[in-house]
Amino acid sequence: TAKLFMSIPGPAIAAFLTWMLSGCSLIGFGIGLAADASKPHEVYVPADRAETLKTGRTILISRINKKTIIGKYLGVDLLTLTDYYKETYAEAQSQNSNEYTLPNLFEQITLVSITSTQWKSHFYGFQRFGPGNEYILIRKSEESKIIPVKLTKLTQIIDNRGNVNQVEILRELLRKRKIPTVSSLLVSCDDEIIRVPIDEIDMIRWHPKKQGALTGLAVGACIDVILILYSVH
Repeated sequence: TAKLFMSIPGPAIAAFLTWMLSGCSLIGFGIGLAADASKPHEVYVPADRAETLKTGRTILISRINKKTIIGKYLGVDLLTLTDYYKETYAEAQSQNSNEYTLPNLFEQITLVSITSTQWKSHFYGFQRFGPGNEYILIRKSEESKIIPVKLTKLTQIIDNRGNVNQVEILRELLRKRKIPTVSSLLVSCDDEIIRVPIDEIDMIRWHPKKQGALTGLAVGACIDVILILYSVH
């Protein structure tokens, strides 16, 4: 038997061992395939959660007007000083003037905190990042930066004319999209950077990459090679 085994050519033995020990590759491939199958075909992201997206990811934006945009996500930017936001905010003020009086952009307002502390700042718009994450943008002086203040930390906002806005009402209006927000998506599309206002977006979608099978196969193959080398030596 020993002489018979010794008479078998080396390549044949190597091939036999490869066949016997290739189970790790198959197991790894199977595990990776199962992991890929568990991933959704598409991932949906609400417009006001866009900041959770990974920079550089290819996304599909469905706009409220039914148009779609496909491009790479570059981040979230502000629209405060753009003519677009000034116009949409002015429209919101006029359309809902019978229900409430919104502060004018850039006017001085008084903010009242939940601890009854009051301070004055200039108003630069509203921002929203999902339920419970509504903000008012303010600027203390022309030299200072625009900063967000979370609305849950406030109770009232009083404009320069003495009109009092209850924060809970403002938050509800923001949720219903009756007040425009300053956020916009920056998307690279056909070598052009497009700015898409958050309020014009219905939904954002992206397709997760399914590389589990290839990764599992590669890891299993590495283990197989190690086992083969170990058995030969």
